[in-house]
Amino acid sequence: AFKLNDADIETSEVYLKSINFDYNNKFVCLHVRDHVGDTDKYNRQCSIENYKSSIRYFESKNILVVKMGKGSKFKYQDTNVVDLAFKEIPDIVQLYLISKCEFLISYQTGFFQHLSYMFGTPILMLNVSDPVFGYPMKSNSRMVLKKLININNKKEEKFSIFSDGTLTKLKKENKFSEKYFFVENTEEEIMLSVKEMHYSIQNKFKLNNDQVFMRDLIIKRNIEFLNKPIENI
Repeated sequence: AFKLNDADIETSEVYLKSINFDYNNKFVCLHVRDHVGDTDKYNRQCSIENYKSSIRYFESKNILVVKMGKGSKFKYQDTNVVDLAFKEIPDIVQLYLISKCEFLISYQTGFFQHLSYMFGTPILMLNVSDPVFGYPMKSNSRMVLKKLININNKKEEKFSIFSDGTLTKLKKENKFSEKYFFVENTEEEIMLSVKEMHYSIQNKFKLNNDQVFMRDLIIKRNIEFLNKPIENI
């Protein structure tokens, strides 16, 4: 795994001490796309409000939440949240925090996923709208999709719409919004996912039978997708 050098570690720790953050305590990093509208075709917007129960869960476990990223319009007011997305901080500090946290909770954005991969930090990706996006992921990673809703019948679509390349093709042709829309993960879904992730970390990511079945199914479908002729995608 990638490691920071001593100078970067010292810079980060000096800064964190200056804002009275004890980096020796347990904490998780949280990255949410609550700072900009859903202006691109990837539909990545997610509301911080749906993470409230999870923040309470972490508080019950004496785990602090560090809100990451840049450009949040409003500071998140909660005694168990250190909001570093509301202010400018040195970039190296965010790398340091990701390298030390219990795990990272993020949405579909490349920067944080690549950092978690580099440091070997467990990551829970929530509100994902395109699982066939090519993110590097290790066995300590989890991904939860947004619900994909058909505009005509208002019903949730099957996973095959994601895995067979249909969704990717529609987005490239800017026709996605003519047929589908996404619904964010609910507060309950996020809470259950966070609990499952925390449980997995405590049990060193040993998979149960259902998880093994789902992993093998996804691997099989991904291989089938990659072997398709380009003209059929």
